[in-house]
Amino acid sequence: QAAVMDQGVTLECALPQDVFPLSLLPFLMEHPLRIHATLSQIRSNLWVRNGNAVQCQVNLYRSAFAMDYCLVPDVFLLQVCMALLPPTTFLSLFLARFCSH
Repeated sequence: QAAVMDQGVTLECALPQDVFPLSLLPFLMEHPLRIHATLSQIRSNLWVRNGNAVQCQVNLYRSAFAMDYCLVPDVFLLQVCMALLPPTTFLSLFLARFCSH
């Protein structure tokens, strides 16, 4: 919750319960979680046969130019989901994405 508060908002403001029920959070975090799992695989050289294009995509996603539009919102969304979901639910989703290969 401290990570959300550092952004200057409360958890209730970030994802109001009447608009986003907790049951939607696993679906909401699926996309950024897959992105970070793929980035981890690329950095571990599991995608080397795809050439430099994949590495260029990683560099663009993490660049200072795109960081405010890509990396920061994704990490913020994952932090909000981590704060609101039960720990076992978040951890099981996290491990399912990162241990799928």
